[in-house]
Amino acid sequence: MNASDVRILKTIGVVADATKSMQLELNIVSIDGGEIKYDLREWSLDHDRIGQGVSFTTDGAQVLLALLKECFKDGGEGIDITTIHIPDTDLFGNPVAEPVKPQIDTGVCDLLTEKGISYTDKRYNGGALWVIGDHSLDSIMLELAEKGYKFLYSEKGGKQTKGKPGWYLRAPKS
Repeated sequence: MNASDVRILKTIGVVADATKSMQLELNIVSIDGGEIKYDLREWSLDHDRIGQGVSFTTDGAQVLLALLKECFKDGGEGIDITTIHIPDTDLFGNPVAEPVKPQIDTGVCDLLTEKGISYTDKRYNGGALWVIGDHSLDSIMLELAEKGYKFLYSEKGGKQTKGKPGWYLRAPKS
């Protein structure tokens, strides 16, 4: 399929920012003058080239939306991908390579546990490590900063703190 085969009727938004010269977009399209569909695919910034993607009818998009809502129910951060079992073989019995998991420094978790501080760690999924608490934790956070773990404070917290004040540490960018 060529970009000239796809007529963008409405751009919903960019799902992933440009890498090199392509970006992942959600659009409402008509392909070769056919049925109107929701289309998720990579486009060049000037829309002259397209990449891999998938198109959904309205019914298919509603099913996808329901599935995504189930993944993110209760305001969570999605499914914990570290608990998903990956089979050793594909459907045809061929060996499957083990996915590469991000390397996350867990030393800070050990330090927090030693101090009796509970935390939620979503760094493996691109999120942050969160500690619920206010400025009463300043001295502990300063101690952690001296060891290389520089937490940031948020009065309004985040999803993991359910709006309570908290401290967060982002995963290093790879």
